[in-house]
Amino acid sequence: MTRQYTGMLSNTLVIDVPEGTGDGFLFSVASAGATANVAMATMHPLESQSIQFAYVTEGIHAVDFKVEQKNGTPYVFEILTWEYSTEIPVPPIISFTKRVTRSLSNNLLVSDSRSSNTSEIWVGGDVSTAGKRTIDGGGFWEDLPTTGLAVPVTLSAGDGVKYVHAKFRNLFGNVSDPAIPADILLKQTPPTQCAVQVQSAIVADNQASLKLTATDPYPLSYSVFGDVGAVVSQKAFTSGDVVSVFVEPTPGTKRLVVSIEDIAGNVCLNEEVLVTLDPAVEGEGIYVRDHPYWTNSENILVDAYFDHFADQEPLQLKITGDVSGANTNTWIPYATGVTMSLNPSSSGSRRIFAQYKDAYGVESYLVAKRIYLKPEVTIAANVLTLSPIPGTSSVSIVGCTESYTGVAYATNYACQKIAPTVDVTYTFDNASTLTLSTP
Repeated sequence: MTRQYTGMLSNTLVIDVPEGTGDGFLFSVASAGATANVAMATMHPLESQSIQFAYVTEGIHAVDFKVEQKNGTPYVFEILTWEYSTEIPVPPIISFTKRVTRSLSNNLLVSDSRSSNTSEIWVGGDVSTAGKRTIDGGGFWEDLPTTGLAVPVTLSAGDGVKYVHAKFRNLFGNVSDPAIPADILLKQTPPTQCAVQVQSAIVADNQASLKLTATDPYPLSYSVFGDVGAVVSQKAFTSGDVVSVFVEPTPGTKRLVVSIEDIAGNVCLNEEVLVTLDPAVEGEGIYVRDHPYWTNSENILVDAYFDHFADQEPLQLKITGDVSGANTNTWIPYATGVTMSLNPSSSGSRRIFAQYKDAYGVESYLVAKRIYLKPEVTIAANVLTLSPIPGTSSVSIVGCTESYTGVAYATNYACQKIAPTVDVTYTFDNASTLTLSTP
């Protein structure tokens, strides 16, 4: 029989008799419920031919094929069966194993909720048909896998969303039209203009700031490996974001490997940057030159330093607070050693603020400094009063009946004076000292 399974109302019996071997033999065919292009249940000379059978009902059909010699001696008797059905396969449920890919080769997942007689899948759309055995309507037919649910598919070249369609065909040749769609984003082009900048190559604590830039129409992610306190793996970011990374907490130079990739895993940057952890370093801030904590003169030189990225170089500077002079409360060209006066000029604590503006007109955050102008100590009614100088780590007092050596700072101390003057020695965080005496 031409087909063991068919979705058509007919089938063909092919009889192939080698030349000269059919002489002296007769054959007959019979099939219940069928018509044929030869008389059934009638003996005919045995020769090569095709016999068409037509049926009106679905189900399993049988053809009785009998060969005998012309003298009536039986020679062959065979029953050939086949099945006719108009059953349409249940449409497939399909999806890809991932939503985004950078590879042309992918697996299309196919539902296993299908009849056992569903044997083939047609795949078309944005796919390559190179090397496929059966091409049909821009797609190809492929045997369904006997194990597993994955059908290998090669996408057509070129970045973009690929639309793939699939339908089933069963053993009877019936097809589950229309085809069912699935889509996947193919992206083989990596992001462009990728870069990483370190805000400060030397940090006092174990936290470094990185600026990440990249150009891509799809979401981006970054990873940081190497001498880090905690690995950062494929964390989302937007171009221009400043991110914090913890480095190993031990002092020394740290090697960080920073990578940037797109949603398909195309890497556009895999760069090593160096960050040195030095707890003793003085980072950004305002410094009164030669006077870290106190000064006896209201006339000062101010140095302002800012941690910044390479594309945010300070161009202008503004210094405000308890200061006066032509260089204060206005934008001036960025410089160090800016002259000004503390205001007012009397004894007391003064605060100074600074910020910078870059080439894009973006203003930075404020950095602040507190300094004490004209510190003094006084005594009255057996109470010693000290100026609150910033950065004081301890004080020692000589000239009182009470003993104070390396004690924590306080504004007032009890003091029974036993010398012409009481001497107070401040010890500061940088180990420098200042000795003041009462009038």
